[in-house]
Amino acid sequence: IIFHLNLFDVFTDEIQSKYPFSYELARVSISVLESRLMIEINEVELSYLAIYFELSLHKKKLGKNKKVAIVCSTGRGTAALIRRQLEEVLGQNIEIHQFSETDYSIVDISEYVAVFSTMPIATNDEVPLIRITSLFDRSLILKEWDRVYSGSLLKHKLIELSFNVLDHSKNYRENVKQMISESTRSGWLHPDFLQMWETREARQSTIFDAAIGFPHTINKGSDKIVISVGVFESTLMVEPNNVQIIFLMGIPEKLDPKTENILMRLYDVIFAIAQNHNYYNKICQLTTKEEFIQFIEKEGLI
Repeated sequence: IIFHLNLFDVFTDEIQSKYPFSYELARVSISVLESRLMIEINEVELSYLAIYFELSLHKKKLGKNKKVAIVCSTGRGTAALIRRQLEEVLGQNIEIHQFSETDYSIVDISEYVAVFSTMPIATNDEVPLIRITSLFDRSLILKEWDRVYSGSLLKHKLIELSFNVLDHSKNYRENVKQMISESTRSGWLHPDFLQMWETREARQSTIFDAAIGFPHTINKGSDKIVISVGVFESTLMVEPNNVQIIFLMGIPEKLDPKTENILMRLYDVIFAIAQNHNYYNKICQLTTKEEFIQFIEKEGLI
């Protein structure tokens, strides 16, 4: 884009059909780039960008080691014992770093998913602090880990989540409009959201061949991510792609790094569901938001 290089369109059709979700992310990104840079971008770029999204999502799906910190002022022996307990309880995919109280004060704690400590220490709102009061109680460690970490994504204060059982007698657009109307009445979506989505839908359908509908657009004046999950008890027949689950998403007008990270984690959840057809029937049997959150937690999709 910057150097105006000529590109060779050798696999656009294959990329779009094989990786529809990554292709859609690329399409949205290209649209934003065109608006910000005030230039027209060749559609061939879509395929190249989609490949990067696919590789990134695949890497996230494989699972990167989670990092936790241990802060202990009672000596290396105690810290080593805590480390051993954490490895046994949380598994080998957890990367554990040990710090003294002095070292901890200069560490960028935002890199960690949790901090375990034998004493009261300061941390930020985004990184859970778990106090270790017993060195030999594994059940306590596991209970505290589950309390602060499980479900932290879908219950995050920057997310407004709802769950709907959809009406099979209505078509795709009618069901999406109903979902938008309910979220608008709740004050989660801007009144212009419906018109913005309809304008976008007229350009390109938001139904993908993974039986997932992903209607989404910018939610004016909001700093929260609005996501409404809609399910059909049986597949809704729609041309050219049928639908079984709808993920309606309102994206904040301005994304700071924290909100963007949460948004990408939500994309990971949708991507994981799209890649596993076994999830469809199970999710479509759910009836409440609480059941949906429990299912996501149980399957380890967060």
